[in-house]
Amino acid sequence: MTRHCWYHGIIYLVEAMFEWPKYAIVNNEGIPVGYVVAFPDGPAISMPLTKMGRNLGRAPYALIGKEDHAKIKGWIDSRKNVHVHMEVEGETDSNVYSQNVIGTLPGSAIRDEEIVVCAHYDCAIDSFGADDNASGVETMLRVARTLAKKETKKTVKFIAFGAEEPLMLGSSYYANDLKERGLLNRVKAVINLDMTGAGDTLTIASEPKGFHEFVCKIIMNSDLRDKVKIDSRGMKIQEDTDHGEFYINHIPVTTLIFWPYEYYHQSTDTMEKVKEELVDRMADASRILVENLAFTISQ
Repeated sequence: MTRHCWYHGIIYLVEAMFEWPKYAIVNNEGIPVGYVVAFPDGPAISMPLTKMGRNLGRAPYALIGKEDHAKIKGWIDSRKNVHVHMEVEGETDSNVYSQNVIGTLPGSAIRDEEIVVCAHYDCAIDSFGADDNASGVETMLRVARTLAKKETKKTVKFIAFGAEEPLMLGSSYYANDLKERGLLNRVKAVINLDMTGAGDTLTIASEPKGFHEFVCKIIMNSDLRDKVKIDSRGMKIQEDTDHGEFYINHIPVTTLIFWPYEYYHQSTDTMEKVKEELVDRMADASRILVENLAFTISQ
């Protein structure tokens, strides 16, 4: 099949060493169906294009060397319409499919600064996923419904990430795609809602320290303090949930999670374990946190 070829950005295979130009092969609707990655310093070489499996599921890649890259770059720089004939052999499992669902509330003053509010909508194998993480998605949706009636100064992105359980595929893809296109610096903070409907202790994990203190102050002053214990000591931030790819790129992140949870990743994680009042209070506290980030010109 023949497709158009556009410059996409930079793929960061190894930062400060292998930062290679990346071109998207797009269909007539502008949707990428494949990619061309160039080694600009020599011939095409064999190089794995995944990062610990987190970017599995992307469209097919082709590697080219210096000479072919010079031709493609020259054509695109001179505004020529570049077409690529692509043949792909392989099989697709129609039962293995995921996507990120994104809602955008445009900022009224600084649209290019974004606050991300996210929750993953998949669940572990053999689990009903009521608390992990239907509760987080519902909390996020309640925040979105309330803020949609208001006007924020910064843009707020509400993202239901897919495939968090198998190595954060959805959030890793999203963050890496922004980075490749030079847009990741727009994200000023990430609020990750993971397991927000059951448990006695709300644990706050945030980085950096100043941002953690800011988040804790907001949460401690919310109605949650009368309902649950709040662990604000600062659980060590990990890369094993959807804030991970943002965290390693030095973006302020926080995850709000009730931990421990007795039914974690079990078939007993069912709807009756989730408390309506707790979800409601979590949504209200999260809304206040988002407002403090999105309604200010600088934070």
